[in-house]
Amino acid sequence: MTATLTARLCVRDPKPADLEGWHRLFSDTRNMRFLEHLQTHSPEESRASLQSAIDAAHTTPRVKYFFAVELRRTGELIGSIGFMTEQVGNDMLGGVGWFLLPEYQGRGYATEAFRALIPRMFDDWGVTLVDAGCDAANPASERVMRKGGLALTKRDGNRLQYQLSKKDWEMHRQT
Repeated sequence: MTATLTARLCVRDPKPADLEGWHRLFSDTRNMRFLEHLQTHSPEESRASLQSAIDAAHTTPRVKYFFAVELRRTGELIGSIGFMTEQVGNDMLGGVGWFLLPEYQGRGYATEAFRALIPRMFDDWGVTLVDAGCDAANPASERVMRKGGLALTKRDGNRLQYQLSKKDWEMHRQT
């Protein structure tokens, strides 16, 4: 993938040199508290997770898009954002998620990366419906979804589900 650049970030395919930052990101219990099944517990598990993300970038057809988020100014890996595609009826669903190292949370980086990814999802990768969810106890992720233009579509207990259709995004983009 061609990297997606924002004012402060570079969103790009992961590479082996990301291992140290990848391990910090995915082994941090505070960071992974809402998706513990993705947490790694050793450098070896992090290496396998990173390799899986690297391999996904070279799979055809590509259905897993896991990206590294780095600061443009320093090249430091500060997080990951990605999505998986799935055909659901007439829609190509892009299920999105993101993680940032705790010291970079609350600075708008997740929103910046997410907003930059949405047009690529629709225009470059065939997604027709962006889907994201979070635990109601995670208001920071909910804010990212709202700032990305997604609307609440379902509340199931503590789980909140948000979506944005390509049609709605295109209508907003033209205004």
